[in-house]
Amino acid sequence: MVDYKVYLVIVNHPNSGRMYVGYTRQDLNARLSQHLSNPPNEDFTNEIKKFGKESFVIKELQKYDNYREMRLGEKHHIKELRTYEDQEIGMNKNAGGGGVV
Repeated sequence: MVDYKVYLVIVNHPNSGRMYVGYTRQDLNARLSQHLSNPPNEDFTNEIKKFGKESFVIKELQKYDNYREMRLGEKHHIKELRTYEDQEIGMNKNAGGGGVV
């Protein structure tokens, strides 16, 4: 069984507090580092560069045992947390279900 994870990244900075929801099969910190080396989301990458990687809190929201469920879970959390709908609080550039595993 492969553990697929939907994760939430919170920019832990008093001037931001913005959030990003993503998914991965990787270690969560490794995935955060990957956003710097291969940026799929310019806003998110700019926040990392601006505040520094150490200013981010990354936590697992949910685990899934298959890819399809994980993608649906990401969509659910993006909608619930409004990280696409409200760009003042979120950095997601779409409603979820795409991207890099």
